[in-house]
Amino acid sequence: MAVELTFLKSIPYFARLSHDELNLVKKLVFEKKVERGDIIVLEGEPAEALYFVGSGAVKMFRTSVDGKEQVLNIVRPGESFNDVAIFGGGPNLANAQAMGPVIVYGILKRGFLTRSPADSSQCRQYISNSNSSSRIAGRGPFLQARCG
Repeated sequence: MAVELTFLKSIPYFARLSHDELNLVKKLVFEKKVERGDIIVLEGEPAEALYFVGSGAVKMFRTSVDGKEQVLNIVRPGESFNDVAIFGGGPNLANAQAMGPVIVYGILKRGFLTRSPADSSQCRQYISNSNSSSRIAGRGPFLQARCG
């Protein structure tokens, strides 16, 4: 099933895009269905895609050298993950694991950063928006330096 334009419009990265621009973004989006326990993103691996949770919940965590798990965040529908790795150009900073049946939508890094109408000026505008309640807003300076 293809991602709906209303879902894309609800994502802060795309909220200010026109209908035509959203249709261009829609062409870049892929859907992935995963089951409980499936790993979506593996810490330390090259970052390949920016993800948005369509349904279900995704646990973001890191594993220490001695095998202890540290939960960093629970990502819910309408929220994104792997943002910092994609915009920063580094590897995945954490593991992402499905907490139950999950549908995620993704945009490959090369598609999002080179062909998407969500250009770097929009990225900076979103990140620096003082009214944003996004969980990545606190990482503004980090992302701002890498979105241009």
